[in-house]
Amino acid sequence: MNLSLVPRAAVLVALPLALGCESTRLTPPAPAASASASPAGSAPSLAVAPPAGFDQPGQVPTAWPIPGGPRLGISPGESFGPIHFGATLETVERLMESPCEQRSESLCRYIARAVEFHLKDGSVDEMRAYRADRRVEAGGGLYGVFNGRFRNGAAFNMHQGAVVELFGKPARVEVPKEPGVGGTVEIHHYSGLRLEYDRLANGNVVLGAATIVRP
Repeated sequence: MNLSLVPRAAVLVALPLALGCESTRLTPPAPAASASASPAGSAPSLAVAPPAGFDQPGQVPTAWPIPGGPRLGISPGESFGPIHFGATLETVERLMESPCEQRSESLCRYIARAVEFHLKDGSVDEMRAYRADRRVEAGGGLYGVFNGRFRNGAAFNMHQGAVVELFGKPARVEVPKEPGVGGTVEIHHYSGLRLEYDRLANGNVVLGAATIVRP
């Protein structure tokens, strides 16, 4: 057929119609196969098994270091954040925003938060905090991450020499006969404060624990 004899409008209408008929014969591509097949009607599991040693209730594996609870500034001879000497067990739990993980008449311990409060006659008489992954003295397991630090910038797992520079020469140095569960090799005594230094598996000596005592 000579298109020069067909009206221009007729050609413009016929062309899309012809293309539309051709497109109806095309089939969409098959979806790509999944990288990992799952049973019908079930979603793939995203659960991650915690590492060994984290069997205490509420404990956060330090493989994922997530400090929990309120931030506690360590003030030697005074307090852990808002918790001061003389606070009752109920006051500790209220200010920590959580019940004690291990509780008795003389102890309130938070393993996941690496902090504990020792009580005498019903009120706080001593406060302790620990480096992450330090073994718990009783009950096994490992401490989580302490959410806080000293005002002078010292922190857990800091090398002993750097900590001594920040605090100055201790009033007394104690050398334990046995390293104990934390690997403690030295204990430095200051006014209102006791610092424990642990020797790690790689030989480094770092700040492993801090105890706030009455001055």
